Amino acid sequence: MEKINLEYQLRAGALLLDIVKGDSKKTVSNANLTKDLALYHLATNPSCKRLFNKLPKDYQKEVKAFIQANRDVADFLGVKIKE
Repeated sequence: MEKINLEYQLRAGALLLDIVKGDSKKTVSNANLTKDLALYHLATNPSCKRLFNKLPKDYQKEVKAFIQANRDVADFLGVKIKE
């Protein structure tokens, strides 16, 4: 299991839900926030950015790389993956 990531931090009481498939394993609070889950939610629901207190300066670059590395997310967003 990935360690809790300190680069990303949600506001107190914030809860992120999976809008793609409703996967409860992707429900996130600060208690279980990992970099991959933060990137997943920022990729699939960019408006959730307002629920974060802390984001790395280059998080948008990381989100783009995350989308390219995850076909399910890319398909949901209608993004072509670079081969």
